[in-house]
Amino acid sequence: MKKIIFILLIIAISLPLYAQKNDQENVPKKTFSFARQSFEIGIDAGLGFDNNLVKVGDLLDPDKQIDGKAIIDLNEFAGRLGDNGLNLNAAVDTGFYVNLLNINLFGSKWELGIFAGADGNINFNLPKSLFTLVSEGNVNQTLFTGNISATGGIYADVGVRASGKFGKLRIGATPSVFAPLIYIPRTGIDFTLNTDTNEGLSFDADGGISIYSPFSQLFDDNLNIQNVSSINLGFDISAHAQLDLFPFLDVGGSISNIPVIPAKMKDRLAVSLDYEIPPTTISTIIDGGLEIPEFGDETLVYGYRSDSEVFVVRPLRFDVFTRYKPFSNEFIVIRPNIGMSIDINNKEPLFNTGIGVQLNIVDLLIINIGTDYTETIWTHHAGLALNLRFFELNLRASLRSSDFKSSFDAQGFGFNAGVRFGF
Repeated sequence: MKKIIFILLIIAISLPLYAQKNDQENVPKKTFSFARQSFEIGIDAGLGFDNNLVKVGDLLDPDKQIDGKAIIDLNEFAGRLGDNGLNLNAAVDTGFYVNLLNINLFGSKWELGIFAGADGNINFNLPKSLFTLVSEGNVNQTLFTGNISATGGIYADVGVRASGKFGKLRIGATPSVFAPLIYIPRTGIDFTLNTDTNEGLSFDADGGISIYSPFSQLFDDNLNIQNVSSINLGFDISAHAQLDLFPFLDVGGSISNIPVIPAKMKDRLAVSLDYEIPPTTISTIIDGGLEIPEFGDETLVYGYRSDSEVFVVRPLRFDVFTRYKPFSNEFIVIRPNIGMSIDINNKEPLFNTGIGVQLNIVDLLIINIGTDYTETIWTHHAGLALNLRFFELNLRASLRSSDFKSSFDAQGFGFNAGVRFGF
């Protein structure tokens, strides 16, 4: 009996020691990383421009130059355009932020930060019919119609962000105040040109393009600087979540720019056109009977207007993604995503998708490549980040275009640079 009691006592003493040993073995060992742990300040700046007509090679090809000047072959250029005509796109993305990392709050790890910046894009479109008319004339086509249009917006914002890790789930929210710097509702000028001499030559144009901005009246007619109009602010909220589903797979999603309070804009720079040449036969033209009205205040209007007020919100974006980690760590991450943007101002939904691959060497060197289709623009990008913990340099270059095929033809470029400081 004493032996049995002694054996049970030995087992009772050994169990806690065995459990403690197992607990120590199950605690994941911290791997060395250059990632900042407490605090960081970052500055980013990026620009992009693209078109779907002219390639860089067209300007540099010596076979297409005379006396060092590039020759424009309208027939060749017009053949490159799709049915949507010529698209010119410009984008800007700048920002400054301060983050506090790994803060213990409510039993979990949190990241808190403040930020300020500006981002957005502008699109201008010319219909294909204009290029068909200039390059081919009216031999194969006599009726030309189309719409010269513009749309887009550039917004400044300032806000706070907070995210917390609860077990395998990280969630975060970003409330922000924004101000439209430039807002162009989808507006345009419709035109119709009939060159059929049997029916009579005729031309009609009607419409306008409005550019809302607090700086629209910055200069008077003599280019003297005037006062900037008051800037009306809006408010929206963004949210995101990510779940560590398996060691090799994370899933997540985000909703950006949920509108709460729209900004109001009134001052705008407007260009409008109301112009018409009534049907005129070829015989009338020969007899000198063609009367072309002059452009005047009633036909072409260019100036400042404040007779209407618009409510402006930023594009609402939805996105879902996965992060596939083949080695169950951050060494290689493959990230496909799919989503959509809704331009509430113009009531226009836009499809978004993309895939990226990232190589991360202990957060010292990070290399990434990817392809994205975001709000009608194809972007193929490659970038790298060199991180020494106290200082980090980020660089990224991209090819851009509104056409997938043209996006590989150097018809548009983007460049982003950023620096980080912290510890």
